[in-house]
Amino acid sequence: MTGISFDVSISKAIFKSDYITYSVFSIWDSNKSYDQLGISTINGVAFGTYSYTEVSNGTIRYIFNPKWFPLGSGNYKASINVSNGYVKFTLDGKSYIAKNGAKYLILSKNENLLNGSYAGTTVYEEIYNFKWKMIPVDFNFSNIYADQYPIVKWNLFLHNISYNYSQYVFQFYNTVNIYDSVPYFLKGYPSSALDNYIFKIADFKIHLYSGIKYSLMLTTSNYTYYLLSPNNGSIAESGSIYLYKNTWLNLTL
Repeated sequence: MTGISFDVSISKAIFKSDYITYSVFSIWDSNKSYDQLGISTINGVAFGTYSYTEVSNGTIRYIFNPKWFPLGSGNYKASINVSNGYVKFTLDGKSYIAKNGAKYLILSKNENLLNGSYAGTTVYEEIYNFKWKMIPVDFNFSNIYADQYPIVKWNLFLHNISYNYSQYVFQFYNTVNIYDSVPYFLKGYPSSALDNYIFKIADFKIHLYSGIKYSLMLTTSNYTYYLLSPNNGSIAESGSIYLYKNTWLNLTL
């Protein structure tokens, strides 16, 4: 396997914060370099970012550019390709090529290097200068393919603050969403409770009941939708939607 392609989007490109964040797709290559591509935010401004690694004097050294070029909110095409000892990072039509000795990419949950074991193929977010409040930004990685095949197995990588604060990392099929705030609100007005329904929105599964009127608000964010085949329930089509303002949906079962 020599190529990875995906879409990556950011809900807000300029905001008030002195945090530094990295939201990146990550994969090892044959020369034991951890190749990463995605979006950074530095002092409230979004940028494209890439990194790769090399072993030097018994330690792993990261070579990276946190401010490759500025980004606005929206969706971008991205890819990582290796060939004849070079790795090529492409984002929004712009490319950076580095010589790192790689011949192919490796899909794995973990990789052993030096005296340690490290996360393999994954999408994750790093946050620095954290001050007890999440940034108001969400990231969506979708249509993730290795060569021509969707990547559906991941190393679940949660930042150490994810368990205590309102950050959600959702992985399903070849989509990974990172929500730094809860992306929906649901209000129910029960009149009866006869049958049990399951309603899936914004990457969360919600049990609903018949005879109840619901008002669902989707906040400004990225959302991934799936259309299922009525014949066998397989995914017939998928895509991403970006809502530019809070949107209420009224549902009556």
